[in-house]
Amino acid sequence: MSMNAAFLRAVGDERRFYCEVSKDGRCLTFRPDGDGQICFTPKGVRLNGRFADLLRQRQIRFPVIYSMEWLPERALWAGYSNDLSSPPPSNALLPKRRGGKRNGK
Repeated sequence: MSMNAAFLRAVGDERRFYCEVSKDGRCLTFRPDGDGQICFTPKGVRLNGRFADLLRQRQIRFPVIYSMEWLPERALWAGYSNDLSSPPPSNALLPKRRGGKRNGK
């Protein structure tokens, strides 16, 4: 898994993300305030066999490219894979909101 140059510029120095993947594997989110379960190198590379296996189980074709977009209202990156003929609506990419306050807000 690797970040392209545009994504590297957009995330700045952030390299630790909490990642959520849709049941079909075609949508994912990266939340920079997460527990860092996904950690990229300074050059934006992450070798993760478990993630690749998860995508293979969902019959995702490789190489897979996710088009990511920053959603400021949710403070996360959301994306969809190139397996989809058209992107889903932004709210389809979002994890369900949990009750309670986050980060004192």
